[in-house]
Amino acid sequence: MASKAAALIVAELDARVVGYALVEFRRTSPRARLFSIARAADSPKGSGRALLQACEAEALRRGCVAMRLESREDNVRALRLYESAGYVRFARVEDYYADGAPAVRLEKPLRAG
Repeated sequence: MASKAAALIVAELDARVVGYALVEFRRTSPRARLFSIARAADSPKGSGRALLQACEAEALRRGCVAMRLESREDNVRALRLYESAGYVRFARVEDYYADGAPAVRLEKPLRAG
């Protein structure tokens, strides 16, 4: 599913959805925003990284120069994935989530190649 404002990327295995990612795009910004990414607990190793790479490829295809995202500060696994993929922390937002947890904002420049 795709529109001018968003792209929904779905990962399937044996005709079963094992993950998804939703990327947002704004006409007024050269940056894409990873709004949401999730994978099933039993999805194959590397599924999250593959979804992230697919999001980056779609953002590049649409002419974006960077991707931004937010993650819970205590989501060590997700932060490890993002940082190993080249994302850099640039801000911390207090009380971001409904339970009061802070978020970390990250960004990665995108390059064709």
